[in-house]
Amino acid sequence: LAFLGNLLVVWAVRRKPSLRTIPNYYIISLAVSDMLMASIGMPLSLVTVIAGKWVFGDALCQYQGFIGTFLGTVSLLTIMLTAINR
Repeated sequence: LAFLGNLLVVWAVRRKPSLRTIPNYYIISLAVSDMLMASIGMPLSLVTVIAGKWVFGDALCQYQGFIGTFLGTVSLLTIMLTAINR
């Protein structure tokens, strides 16, 4: 659901040129960050919850930690820039 909703936001802005404004580019950035989190981070976490332990090895654990932190930071900075822009 998270991926599809954010994909619709990106699609709407891409399709309608009048929506291509600076604040909407921030929204696109946030949507892309959320789509990446939904497609990369959430499936790994779901499998871990179902299995009751981490089954993917140390390298993927480090990767998921980095990606989660990075995308979370991108989301926070995007929200901050949106607030500053307004």
